[in-house]
Amino acid sequence: MSFVTDHILKNPPVLLGLIAMIGLIVQRKTFAEVVKGSLTAVFGMVALTAGVNMLTGTIAPINTAVQTQLGVQVADGLSDVTFTAEYGGTVGLAMFLD
Repeated sequence: MSFVTDHILKNPPVLLGLIAMIGLIVQRKTFAEVVKGSLTAVFGMVALTAGVNMLTGTIAPINTAVQTQLGVQVADGLSDVTFTAEYGGTVGLAMFLD
């Protein structure tokens, strides 16, 4: 169970593809439609993640400059990466079992 939680449920593209695959199988779609729909969900999530990373990469220097000028610090642990690392498996398991 630890392998499933750590390597599948904490990996959003794989989890989304798995959910899409189950949904398509329940709808009794053909094998080709199941594969196409699952891969579309996976690649869509990968593209979305890449876009978000580009956006945050653009904003990060501005954030650093504002922090330096105002003399403030952002609290550690307030990012999607830390949330996913800590709670991703539990949330994924809840989504999968629901």
